[in-house]
Amino acid sequence: MKSMEPRPLLFGMPDAKRRLIGRLLLAGTVLLFGGGLAVGFGPFFWASRQLPTYCASLATGTSTSDVQSQAESVGYEVEFANDKRMLIEAPPMAAPQGSPSTCEVRFGPNGLESAKYVDSH
Repeated sequence: MKSMEPRPLLFGMPDAKRRLIGRLLLAGTVLLFGGGLAVGFGPFFWASRQLPTYCASLATGTSTSDVQSQAESVGYEVEFANDKRMLIEAPPMAAPQGSPSTCEVRFGPNGLESAKYVDSH
């Protein structure tokens, strides 16, 4: 049988200190991973949540090009259904599975006439 000798210190540190450093490294890794997910997917999540508010904030009389540029600057996708109707949707990654919700915008001779949020859930 081997005799019980004390283990040599790893990097000159006792076991308690090594465990503490290991836990701190694990916690830091988890925080970095969670932060990366928040930074990567957060904008998509908030874009879909803010669509009803954005739709209600559109001012009557705004031109088609202004509405389009405002929506695209925020990150929404714009689709023209016909000459007088525009659909504004959150990016596909932000939409719940299935059909995304949209902001249906109608235009007349004086610009924007109505903007209605359509929840497709």
